[in-house]
Amino acid sequence: MPEHIKQRAIGVCQLSLGLYAITVLIWGTTFFAVTMQVGEVPAEQSVFYRYLSAAIIMWLIVAVRRDMPRFSISTHYRFIALGFCMFSLNYVVVYMAVERLVSGLVSVVFSMTILINTFQMWLIYSQRPDSRLLIAATLGISGLTLLFLDEILSSEISPVFFAGLAFAFTAAFSAGTGNIVSHRLSMRGVNVVHANTWSMTYGAALTLAYILYSGKPMQFDTSIEYIASLGYLSLFGTVIAFYAYLTLVANIGAPRASYVSILYSTVALIISTLLEDMNWTALMLLGVVMIMAGNVIVLSKPRAQAQ
Repeated sequence: MPEHIKQRAIGVCQLSLGLYAITVLIWGTTFFAVTMQVGEVPAEQSVFYRYLSAAIIMWLIVAVRRDMPRFSISTHYRFIALGFCMFSLNYVVVYMAVERLVSGLVSVVFSMTILINTFQMWLIYSQRPDSRLLIAATLGISGLTLLFLDEILSSEISPVFFAGLAFAFTAAFSAGTGNIVSHRLSMRGVNVVHANTWSMTYGAALTLAYILYSGKPMQFDTSIEYIASLGYLSLFGTVIAFYAYLTLVANIGAPRASYVSILYSTVALIISTLLEDMNWTALMLLGVVMIMAGNVIVLSKPRAQAQ
């Protein structure tokens, strides 16, 4: 392999690891930030405020850069699809699932994004799942299940339970589909900043349309806690984290990028341990080991490529 190609490959690998770390650490902390959003404001309205704020920040960035090109109607359709899947439906149904199920079970179901993406790529692009990815996904999902096993066993089987489960699977499928749409946009050469700007705008508009259709009056919490958490979720949890994540999707593909859904849950657990006095068990520790083992596998290269 020529030296310049080798150095470029190393640079891409280092960039991907950095983007992985940024996404995992930020989204891991947003779990705690979201607890400050729960209260008198309906979930879908908090989601709307978050993405409206993020869209405004993105348009300010674009205005400073002065580089927003004109896009075709077909590309705008893809922006709308990405906004609907990634920046609207995804978060609204996650909140609906959490209202009906313990958050740990929702995280377990949401981690199915990995396998959903794997099979979507197989169906759409004929990319057969590689054995390492399937092993890593199995380890990760199994490990996350062990982490939340007590919560899972404590859930009551009822119509409410099945409704929550359906919402959680809808969120996982929506996020997975959003990954595919983002991948297609990157294949068309659309810059992540431009794609996110338009898609967050459309996502906020679609969420507002749902709020107006539901007939609920608009509410806003003026407490410092709510406004501060909203600012953090908008800037760090949305603008920065989604830039890092969707750039990662473009660099390493949707299935491997979606592995962050398992890793940031682990970060959220650590934060819960430090700030919410969460008690660890042997099964939970085993789950962490399995998740990290899966992480090593999914980020490693096949022997043939390594040589």
